[in-house]
Amino acid sequence: MALTVKPIEAAKHGAQKERMSDGSGLYLRLYPSGKKTFQVQINKETGSSARAWVSLGDFPGLGLKDARDLVG
Repeated sequence: MALTVKPIEAAKHGAQKERMSDGSGLYLRLYPSGKKTFQVQINKETGSSARAWVSLGDFPGLGLKDARDLVG
């Protein structure tokens, strides 16, 4: 299910899972401090199954639409 701004603003660490998915490879990471960061998961190396999280920017400085545009 795609994220919208209203649930992002209301999301709290501990009340939701650690990450909320947008369904298109974009995730919102919730921190205990209240910080919210957009992230994507990528392969560490070509052909490897090892994955790493990459932060795109913090909400609300990086808006939902802009985060989606970065994911493509």
